[in-house]
Amino acid sequence: MKKQILICLLGLLCLPISITTAQVADSPGADFLHRSSPSVPFGLRDTHRGGETRSDTLPEQNGLVDHSVAKGQEGESSSASVGPDPGLGNNAVIWGRVSEYSERSQIQLIVYPDYFFTGAKAPRSNHLFLQLQPGNLMEGGYPKDKSFQYNLAAHGTQWFSLSLNDGNPFMELYRIDPNDSIQLFLDLESSYLVFGGKSREQFKLQQGLFELQREQIANTVPTLWTPNPRKVLENPDFAKQRESAISSAGPVLEIRSRDLELLQELEKLDLYSPSGSLKAYWEYIDSYTGKVSESYLDFFRKEVELREWKNYLNQLSGHLRFARRSGEQGDFLDGLLALSREKLDQAEGSLELDLDKRSAAAMDYFAAKMKLWSAVNDEEPLEGISSINLAYWREKFLVRYFYESFGNIPLAEGRLKDFIADMKYSHFAQELRTLESLKGKGVVIEGFEFLDESGNTLQWDKVAKGEVILIEFWISGCKACVAFNEQTLSVLEEKYEGDPRVQVITVSADFDTELWQRSLQSGRYTQSGFTNLYTGKENRNHPFLIRYGISSFPNRILINREGRFIQTSQVPFLAPDLIALIEHELNQNPPKP
Repeated sequence: MKKQILICLLGLLCLPISITTAQVADSPGADFLHRSSPSVPFGLRDTHRGGETRSDTLPEQNGLVDHSVAKGQEGESSSASVGPDPGLGNNAVIWGRVSEYSERSQIQLIVYPDYFFTGAKAPRSNHLFLQLQPGNLMEGGYPKDKSFQYNLAAHGTQWFSLSLNDGNPFMELYRIDPNDSIQLFLDLESSYLVFGGKSREQFKLQQGLFELQREQIANTVPTLWTPNPRKVLENPDFAKQRESAISSAGPVLEIRSRDLELLQELEKLDLYSPSGSLKAYWEYIDSYTGKVSESYLDFFRKEVELREWKNYLNQLSGHLRFARRSGEQGDFLDGLLALSREKLDQAEGSLELDLDKRSAAAMDYFAAKMKLWSAVNDEEPLEGISSINLAYWREKFLVRYFYESFGNIPLAEGRLKDFIADMKYSHFAQELRTLESLKGKGVVIEGFEFLDESGNTLQWDKVAKGEVILIEFWISGCKACVAFNEQTLSVLEEKYEGDPRVQVITVSADFDTELWQRSLQSGRYTQSGFTNLYTGKENRNHPFLIRYGISSFPNRILINREGRFIQTSQVPFLAPDLIALIEHELNQNPPKP
């Protein structure tokens, strides 16, 4: 009897909880009923690497942001704030819920106050890890739910991306404006992402455009470009795979050569025709008439137009670069060059008029334009910078190009100074001065802190021993890293063995310690006599790599014992050239008696 009474009491206690949950979910204030229903991007489930949570960097208090790993840490004058703030004013608010049964403890947010390009090297981008809080019953949360909130101070239009830890973004480059308030619900078990909140329509529009883009990619016939398609199919394995593809319901790879037929297709391609790619995007945008402002719709009409032009120009430059590399001559190359010049003129005459300075797509379009200009004229993009007529976009592109490509630009430091001296917009000039202060000769490095094979953390003053020090960055599986070791590092070891003036330090950015140690033992990537270090679990997100823009491998910089840069761009790959540079520095700065 007592047992039955207890069960009844427990049932009565549980009943109000269930009712309360339903009331919260259905209440207009929670706004859970107004949700879009696009699917989660491909690969979303695989973006959480090994359950890594970076527990060593999580704040001890129950705050929402890990300031210790933010690229731009927030201070009193910061453009970002976190946590509940009753006096938000014109701030924009991102609130989110992640639903899954896991031990995931944080989510990565990247904010671009002014968009130059995506990634860790982008100027003024803020990289933040937001701590996920347990689900709140009063927000309609369940035990598997975790939530976060981030408040952006009102400094105009910004762009942001969200990803699960350091994986691929599930929301990439979304526009957010002052006073926007968005609720996002990410269910990883059912694979959906939906939106609520007062700004839901703006975000549903953006998500829908991304879905259309993915649909366009999915419906594009996969193509293998090769000089000799017949030879590919003579391979028995390829022929068998093709037969299997033809018999299935899936797409079938086209195997084609670059020829006059391709040229005719490129000439006929019209983005604005009824069958062109812009039609579907613009019709979708029109469907939001009355839901968001007309100026907002116009902005995204232009964004998709710029994006489609970017894709088209990249297509032209890809074919053109291949044709030049393969030594093609004749009608195809001549026709492709003429078409490329025509399209560059067409875009400059119409597309580049009245660009909105808040645009993100404009930056990517100008990058594609300069790539095609470079391919047409067989020169580096900086030589054609004057083809960007508007000073604002020309100088903004210069910032992007130097930040992305500093290490590959000939005479980068001198050219950087020349451009800075002629710039009209002071804030762009300041961005380049900041880069100069990081990369310039004589600048002292900061943040050198890596692990040795015993797991000890070593800083510069404990490691630096030579007068001239080469630091080489590599990753396992990188063929160019293997080639650099075989062709250059092995030669350096032989030449400077026993010479204390020259030191080589290698730093691996591998994803785990075991992989790094196996690669060390293989001898394929470095020499045993060098100082071999490791980034630790931060791998390619190590603050030193982010600070100095090291995102491709192999990568190398030359430094003296005091930690001052000798050369950061175009440090030679080949042994004779690198040895000549090292010898020059040794002769310029002989050891003090």
